[in-house]
Amino acid sequence: MEQKKFICPKCHKESLYAFNTPEGIIIDLCDACKGIWMDRGEAASFTELTDDIPNLEEALKDAKDTEYMCPKCGGKLQQMKYLPEGELIIERCIKCFGIWLDAEELWQMENLASRVEDPRSRIMRAIKNMQDQGYIAIKDIQETIPKKSSRE
Repeated sequence: MEQKKFICPKCHKESLYAFNTPEGIIIDLCDACKGIWMDRGEAASFTELTDDIPNLEEALKDAKDTEYMCPKCGGKLQQMKYLPEGELIIERCIKCFGIWLDAEELWQMENLASRVEDPRSRIMRAIKNMQDQGYIAIKDIQETIPKKSSRE
């Protein structure tokens, strides 16, 4: 069975298809222009951050409407900076909140994201994800943490 293809917002060809990354995240890749569509939450999963856009409130202040349409819901895409202090410009759907990245921007996003969150937050989120998937229970972790003695 042939998988469904979507219309690429940039090159307007029916060339956007689902692709499973080595990290196990399904993104949509354009065969023609090599751009990438990420549904809501996929960018956060890929970059191991809490949110698709680390400082969304700040990014929305300078967001600009584009002529591009969302390949999934048909909503308008807005252009904004991924990080206020960075140079990476992405497009985000105003309806379904998916994200479009031009060719090679995925690696820029990953590089910028690696500077955003402290290691402790990443560990706590990883533990929560493992718990959500049924691999561990918080009580299992709590039992391994040394208890303070009454002398401390």
